[in-house]
Amino acid sequence: MAGPPLRRRAVLPVAPPVALPAGVARLERADFPVRAEVREAVWRGGVLLLRGWAYVRNLPAGTRHGYLRTAVLSCGRRRIVLPLRTVAMPEATAASGQELHCYDWSGFELRLDPARLRRGGRLVPGEWRVEVLLASAGVVRSGSWARRSAVRGRRRGRTRARTGCG
Repeated sequence: MAGPPLRRRAVLPVAPPVALPAGVARLERADFPVRAEVREAVWRGGVLLLRGWAYVRNLPAGTRHGYLRTAVLSCGRRRIVLPLRTVAMPEATAASGQELHCYDWSGFELRLDPARLRRGGRLVPGEWRVEVLLASAGVVRSGSWARRSAVRGRRRGRTRARTGCG
């Protein structure tokens, strides 16, 4: 990839470089989807700890500070923004199924205190949607998390929690 942040274009990683026609080299929004997955969800001390990875495909995450990332919980019109702590997770690169980009630092930890979900001191029935917001190299994307079974590693659907939202 080359070019200024808002006008990225594809380049072939070969020597000598091969010039590509503009129509072929132009990158579209669909070329940068979010890949996010929750690998672990556990309760520790009354706080939900989520661990996993989140990256924008085709943008490397080879350094600790390569991405600006946050989680957004939404239920109806209510939004809660939570920070994601960056952690090393080399298995993200292995699971990406490619060798061109490194996603070793795409790992995250999120700590969610259930008290943050209360509205007026109580929980109101509703469905929370969890999304991740990523920014890197002039590209900003959001996407839902997939979760996998800890036993078999199978995809189990989007991450949603049924609780109170108010």
